[in-house]
Order: sequence, then structure tokens, then C-alpha cells
Amino acid sequence: MVVDIASGEGGLLRRLAETMSQRGGQLVGSDISPRVLRRNRDWFTFHGMMDPLSLLAFDARQTPFKIGSISTITTHFGLANILDAGPLLQELRRIASGRFLVTHISYYPDDEVHAEIFKRFGMRSSLEEELAAMKSAGWRCRILLDLEHVRHMPTPESKILSGFGLDAVPVEETEVRVVLLELE
Repeated sequence: MVVDIASGEGGLLRRLAETMSQRGGQLVGSDISPRVLRRNRDWFTFHGMMDPLSLLAFDARQTPFKIGSISTITTHFGLANILDAGPLLQELRRIASGRFLVTHISYYPDDEVHAEIFKRFGMRSSLEEELAAMKSAGWRCRILLDLEHVRHMPTPESKILSGFGLDAVPVEETEVRVVLLELE
């Protein structure tokens, strides 16, 4: 079983569903928003890809899974949106029987604008802080891919609702570090 945490728009979920439909197995997409999951359900149904997929709405800090029941957990930039990710990392450690694959964005220390936002909301902005939190939750971390100075743009403002954007950060164009982590 593969569980994707904070599936959001479903980019990684789509790739996983393609793989799972060929190899077999069960795939669970999750998000805290039922509306997001309904949109994903409609997309997967339209494309005939619902067969390996279940969609569950829950707060990842309290999953509905038993201890050690999930062989693979994934998230594609899902940790970047979590306030106080410590309890989340501990909960995922509780349910994992195998590995946790994480794509993660880290901001550079000299990016003062975004560092202030992360500090104000109690979020970690650097890779070092995130790795320390993962280790304190009992994970062994390994960097599989490390891309530095990746251009990161703000979410475009809505053309319908003035002043409305999807993501709070970045607030301005910046460069970030994008890593693929394997946690066990």
C-alpha cells in the first residue's frame, strides 16, 4: 500500500496511479480538504484511473491507519504547508512500516522576506531545520536528489477574486532548494 499525504492537485498521485495500475497494489490519496479530493476523484474517474485509488480526507496529524501498516508514504511538497510539523512527522513514523519519500522545498537563509514569514507562523524554512525535525521524530534521512537555486514564483493572483492567491509563499520570486528525501 502507498499513501500519499497532502495530495493537493494530484500531480504525484497521477504518476503513482499509473504505476500502481500496471504493478498492482493499493494507492490512497489524502488531503485535509474534501473539495480537493472531489476534484481529484472527478479527474481520475474521467481518465479511467480510479481502479487502484482510494481518496481519504483527514488531518495527517491523526491518520486512520494502524501502527506499522503502511509500507510506503509519499508527499510532494506537502510538508511545506504544515504548521508545527513535529506531530505530523511522529504520526507518519507511527504508521510507517517502510519508507517515506518526500519532495521538499527549502528557502535559503539570506531570503529575509520568506524567513520572516516562516518565523512568524512557526514553520521551518531551511533544510537543516526540517532534517533535524525528521530525525527527532525517529526518521533516518537520506537525500536522494538535491537541486539548488531553483526559481520559485508566487502563485498567480486570481483573475476572478482580486487579491486572492492559492499559496501564501512565496510572496515574491525567489530561489529555493528542492530535495527528494528518503526517510526510514
